[in-house]
Amino acid sequence: MNPYVQDYMNISSGQTTWFSSTILACQAVFMPLGGFIASKISYRWVLLAGMLFSSGGILLTSLTVQHGLGPYIATYCICFGIGMGLPYSVIFSIASSWFPNSRATVVGIIASGFGLGALIFIPIQKEIIYSNNLDNIPKAFLILGGIVLGLEIIGTLLLRERPMEKNIDFDNVTDGDMTMKHFSEEKEEISTANRPRSYTVKQALQSIDFYILWFIVFLDIIPVVLLTSTYKIFGLDIGYEENFLTPIATCTSVFNCLGRVFWGFMVDKFSLKCPMMTFLFIWAAVFFSFPYVGNGSKAVGQPLYAIFTFILFFSLSAHFVIIPTACNRIFGPQNMATIYGIIYFATSPSALITASIVSGTKLQGHWIEVYSSCGAACVVALILSLFLRDKDAKCLGFTNRICANACNPCRKGLDVDTQIDVINSEDVSSPPWND
Repeated sequence: MNPYVQDYMNISSGQTTWFSSTILACQAVFMPLGGFIASKISYRWVLLAGMLFSSGGILLTSLTVQHGLGPYIATYCICFGIGMGLPYSVIFSIASSWFPNSRATVVGIIASGFGLGALIFIPIQKEIIYSNNLDNIPKAFLILGGIVLGLEIIGTLLLRERPMEKNIDFDNVTDGDMTMKHFSEEKEEISTANRPRSYTVKQALQSIDFYILWFIVFLDIIPVVLLTSTYKIFGLDIGYEENFLTPIATCTSVFNCLGRVFWGFMVDKFSLKCPMMTFLFIWAAVFFSFPYVGNGSKAVGQPLYAIFTFILFFSLSAHFVIIPTACNRIFGPQNMATIYGIIYFATSPSALITASIVSGTKLQGHWIEVYSSCGAACVVALILSLFLRDKDAKCLGFTNRICANACNPCRKGLDVDTQIDVINSEDVSSPPWND
């Protein structure tokens, strides 16, 4: 909707970066709150609050879009961002708990809904705002808000927590059943021993991996904000028509959707480090090349623009799958929703700083600087990822010996001599904010 809203409100392309950055910032601020509320009350209240803010924000935007930039940001960006943030990590945590051996793939499938949403909504937007009939923009928000509300109601009704395993009551067991009791006790001991070790929030905050992931998220959000805000404006600036760019925008959602499933599968197959470093390397290389696609003729430039855009969104999808899975693998599943929410909070300052810098700049004619800064952020994030500890790393496991081991003294719960996790499995019962 950014190009349509830009024309409707008569604002600059730089100011449109506030839209996605504010959504991401609000999502980041309220994500740990959603995990905390779910652990204290019920995940249902988190889902209902998310539904109220997200769909309500879109519906209210049908009114505020007619009254300036401030009211528009308040409803479409702040309210919608809160609605996304509250249930975000909670949904991942609940759904992945049903498939403990394929958590990354499940997270990828769920996250693919974000990419699939654009595939559905972009054609609807184009149909409503046909031939640049900007007067239909308020109506478009009303229709889109109604669709989102309906889908969220269905999702809220279908989502269920995985039931806890019931313990057998042995108070009335006869002597003849003592063998069964002994067997059950042995089985419980084995289950406890195999239970994934989980960090409390305090223990996670004392680990260097927490801060490495925090800064990786901070850096990754710079290209996320700039890419999602400018790729279509960049296409228009280098002379490509709306009829060419709209199908490209629709197809990016397909790559965004399929990419999340693909990267989730890759994490389950190769653990987190190899996929993380791969997507950051690809992302950096393509960003550095992207501003030059319009230098030649349209016959060459248009296919290159499409291919590069698809690769960028395919790589973008990896960030939203690999980071939550990294939290799960490094810190355990019990407090994953809260820990991931705090790490994702890095999105807020990153998105707002990026928007404040770009909003006062005329982007047209400065695409080399814009996309080179994205590539540079990816390179720094790639270097940081070398120092993450991934005990199950495949194909890049040697980086643990070269880089990650140097940070072992700063890792809470790791025996430096044996490099074995010594966090007690009993910690999984601790409340998320337990000291």
